[in-house]
Amino acid sequence: MRGLDGKVAMVVGGGSGIGRAAARRLAEEGASVAVVDVAADAADATAAGIAAAGGRGLALHADATAPEDVDRAVDRVVTDLGGIDVLVNSVARVPRRTMYDITPQEWQDTVDACLFSYFLTTRAALPHLVARGGGKIVNVCSVTAHVGAQLPAYSAAKGAVLSWSREIAVEFAHHGITVNTVSPGVIETPINTEVLRSDAVRATMLDAIPLGRFGRPEDVAATIAFLASSDADFVSGTDVVVDGAMIASTSWGTARTAWRTHDAAR
Repeated sequence: MRGLDGKVAMVVGGGSGIGRAAARRLAEEGASVAVVDVAADAADATAAGIAAAGGRGLALHADATAPEDVDRAVDRVVTDLGGIDVLVNSVARVPRRTMYDITPQEWQDTVDACLFSYFLTTRAALPHLVARGGGKIVNVCSVTAHVGAQLPAYSAAKGAVLSWSREIAVEFAHHGITVNTVSPGVIETPINTEVLRSDAVRATMLDAIPLGRFGRPEDVAATIAFLASSDADFVSGTDVVVDGAMIASTSWGTARTAWRTHDAAR
């Protein structure tokens, strides 16, 4: 991809899952990458992996829902790496609770992680992107922003991320800043490990994905890298769904086989 060599990227939530894959991919494309995570060991591991592969990585321990932490992290990135050209927000919290079961605190914690953290990091980074004469913001969203998934707090927060990202894409376009979202489907990341241990759940979910497999963090990271590159200079205010065509289709379940059999017999 073009335009990432020599750039500085800040990946929030870069210690694991999609964030870690994005940090590694941006580094492979030539960017210096600040890996920000609430888990210090995870941030260190990602940055060490980048360095081992010949790239430049900076590990920063910060709680992205705490304004003071975010401001300190941004200051470190600018001081140590020289500025910010790319911001990737990839923080998530997914309580699997229904509206009847979820507590007010769980709801608030989810919104703080999935939405408020994005606001804090973006607000802190924007002046530095403006100072560079432009930049890229990529917010990791979710297919739950488009379709129901029985995850009310998570879906609400991600739906807000989708709408808010379009808003700031317009607001900061005159500064040469593009803002886009990526909506992953079912990706094999640590946040999904427990639920995907169930053979029944895996089979049901796979049946709903026309491409016939779960996504990998690297699938999403490739899309993030594209949106962060100069190849996507005229792409802004949009969402790229990375889900193996899951939400593009109606889930017929076992009825799909009967449907095909019926048509083939005619």
